[in-house]
Amino acid sequence: MTRRLLLLFVASLLLPFACSDEGPTGVADTTLTIHTDPDSLSGASLTNAYGDTIQAGGGEQPWLWSIASGSLPAGLTLAAEDSGRGIGILGTPTTVETATFTLAVASSDGQTATKEYTIAVIIATLKVATTADLDTISMVDPIKSGVLTKSYSLTLKTVGGNGTNTWSIDTGMLPDGLTLSGDKITGIPLTVGTEYFTLKV
Repeated sequence: MTRRLLLLFVASLLLPFACSDEGPTGVADTTLTIHTDPDSLSGASLTNAYGDTIQAGGGEQPWLWSIASGSLPAGLTLAAEDSGRGIGILGTPTTVETATFTLAVASSDGQTATKEYTIAVIIATLKVATTADLDTISMVDPIKSGVLTKSYSLTLKTVGGNGTNTWSIDTGMLPDGLTLSGDKITGIPLTVGTEYFTLKV
């Protein structure tokens, strides 16, 4: 009689732990999703470094990312993100284009998710300004006047674009006595007159 009671007692302890298929109520949704913040990817500019990140939510890690259809802009590739919760799109665009592609992610618990994105690659605009007044000017607008035999210095500045700028005289010539070196026009004007030239950067 004692042995039968002991077996029943052990069985009653095991039963609550055997019913775990449904899980507790109020558990967060584990459906695999793809998202960005904001919802679309940033645009890119030709020959300028690009980087954006797409996140996944739900499912079980690790996740496997791929391009399901379409293609990234030329020069861009998928790259693993340090946090492990998303995928980066990195590189330097080499072609002006608008690329539409479908990104796919698969989680280790067998779920999959896809989402379509578009990245537009444009030619970055570049304007020229001077530090004398910081007003934006075109490359053929008049700039600070010089005074005969007085030291002259003008620093050129770009608005937009990336990286190191290389300046040159595209057409025309500087006034006698002035030279262009790096982003500066300097010297001492030696003649009275007006010179027209176009700067290129």
